[in-house]
Amino acid sequence: MSDQTFVYLKRPQMTAVFSVATVLVDGQAGQIVGDDLERVAKFLSVSEGVPLFDLEYGGRLFSRCSLGGVATRESIPFWCDSISLLEASKSDPKATYR
Repeated sequence: MSDQTFVYLKRPQMTAVFSVATVLVDGQAGQIVGDDLERVAKFLSVSEGVPLFDLEYGGRLFSRCSLGGVATRESIPFWCDSISLLEASKSDPKATYR
């Protein structure tokens, strides 16, 4: 069901890959869903202060994300400042994007 999602934590600067999907719910509100939710929550909890992060999933980059509510067993809600399409030929997750 789930695909790979890269999570780029801002503070401290860390990156991890999880077997979850990032679903856009409405405008700039979304949810993280899938098998690795518990691992994603643990990863975000190492943030210094309020978790700020970027998500890369399905050819899109969700930028400057923050938690958008209470996480459940089914999903982790989030808000993002912007969504951009990644370059089709990109192979390195840290490469320049549009």
